[in-house]
Amino acid sequence: MKDRQIGALPVLEGDRVAGIFTERDVMCRVVAAGRDPGHTLVAEVMSTELIVVDVNESYEACLSQMRRAGVRHILVLSADHLVGILSLRDLLALDANEKEEAIKLLNAYVHYIPVDLTRPKAPHH
Repeated sequence: MKDRQIGALPVLEGDRVAGIFTERDVMCRVVAAGRDPGHTLVAEVMSTELIVVDVNESYEACLSQMRRAGVRHILVLSADHLVGILSLRDLLALDANEKEEAIKLLNAYVHYIPVDLTRPKAPHH
């Protein structure tokens, strides 16, 4: 996980998602519990209460679900098969980009001064 800078990994039993193993699991259930990392099985310390979303959910719905559950990673399923994992960082970056685009459009709208076509033009001398 460290070498690939990954904060969480899904744990599969065949095609079924059995859990998620996160940095928090390592710190709380291995290190803080005084367990030997070399002899601790992932199955013993992974999180099994999974927060999942369908692949067609909006990023806002994913963010909302993550906030309610107090998690930083969410599993993405399609027809009950794992297709990906999203981090809070991924979703916050997308949210910031969306808001930045909206702000640019609103600023352009507010600062746009249309030509008044009803006012007669001043004569040229």
